[in-house]
Amino acid sequence: MIKIAVGIILSALGLFIAFRDVDWPALRTALSEANGLWILVSAFFTVISVWIRAMRWRILLGPLNAVRTSHLFSATMVGYFGNGVLPMRAGEVIKSYMVSRLYPDLAVSSVLGTVVVERLLDLCGLMLVSLWIAVTFDLPGWVLSGIAGVAIGLIGGLGVLGVAAFAPSHRIEALGRRLVGRWRWMSKPWRILETFLTGMAVLRRAGHTTAILGQTLVYWFCQWSMMLTAAWGLNQPLTWMESGTLLLGTMLAASLPSAPANLGLFHAAAVLTMTAVLHYPQPDAQAYAIASHAIRVLLPTVLGGILALAYSWAMPAVWKGRWRDEVSVSEAKN
Repeated sequence: MIKIAVGIILSALGLFIAFRDVDWPALRTALSEANGLWILVSAFFTVISVWIRAMRWRILLGPLNAVRTSHLFSATMVGYFGNGVLPMRAGEVIKSYMVSRLYPDLAVSSVLGTVVVERLLDLCGLMLVSLWIAVTFDLPGWVLSGIAGVAIGLIGGLGVLGVAAFAPSHRIEALGRRLVGRWRWMSKPWRILETFLTGMAVLRRAGHTTAILGQTLVYWFCQWSMMLTAAWGLNQPLTWMESGTLLLGTMLAASLPSAPANLGLFHAAAVLTMTAVLHYPQPDAQAYAIASHAIRVLLPTVLGGILALAYSWAMPAVWKGRWRDEVSVSEAKN
């Protein structure tokens, strides 16, 4: 509850910072003169980036079960919907649950482990973007602090991933036996943790390392292109490097607690980056914040909501049944 309250306060503060001084006629003009073709291209990059994520996720899930990219695309979109309307990034759990229901041999905790690997790969991409932008622009302190925070989180996450992926399985099993033997109540929590670690360990067994890294780079290219073409849609002469700076600023804002859909913080990051770092007029920055948020955040949220309704109608079993955290039969055989 405290995190939710803090997120709402930060979102309100972000909206105040972004729109405390609005030239309404100039803002309306900037939005009304938008180029629809470039806006559609920007939306295309948003959707195709989700498909790229689904392809990468299919490779990560490969050692656990054969899955369809179309199902993972739908689950990822539904996850965006969950993140957009619910607090505390609940969409990550929702999409893991959906995949588990579509493929009964997959436990939720194992799928969630692969989601953690996904996020670590995304953080690696974000760090590459950060380093590139940091040597190009004189960034303000709040951006550099955010980059440092991402670096610390990435180092810690890679450490956990290394333990999960490369620690000898017999040592992990021996640790589990000792814990359960000493505290019987640890039996179920350990089983959940063990399947979660199984999901994180897929990077060792998945193979196709080049494909995984390549798809991560293509994903970031699509995100970067979305930011650039959104600006072109508003007739703003943003350069490739300037759009990367905006991508970095808004991604750092997404890591903070906020109201659903990153409302407020996204807009504040976009406006501050465009005005303080790139020196664009404030009305242009505010128009860009509104348009890019609609394309990058609201569009996947709406599409995810539509897909969630479609699956509930066509495949009602997806959203029914109890939470599955047990070790799947296929995993037990392994």
